[in-house]
Amino acid sequence: MKIIEKDHIKIYVYSNDHPPPHCHVIFSDGSEVSVDVPLIEPRYNATISKEIYTLIFDNLERICKEWEKLNQPRKKIIKKKKI
Repeated sequence: MKIIEKDHIKIYVYSNDHPPPHCHVIFSDGSEVSVDVPLIEPRYNATISKEIYTLIFDNLERICKEWEKLNQPRKKIIKKKKI
């Protein structure tokens, strides 16, 4: 689902995507970078510009809410008990 579109940048959150929570920043040339949210850290040793950081930061609540809405846990996480 497209969350934001500004100039040459589109930010998407996909449904049934893998953890950790992240968004996909897609540029007009077709290149893409994944960014973990809410930490706003690029994945896979990528870098992002200040413009991208600011765009995500300014829309962080919306991006995180969409992630939660589109990516409900499929399995319950079982916590190990300390012995």
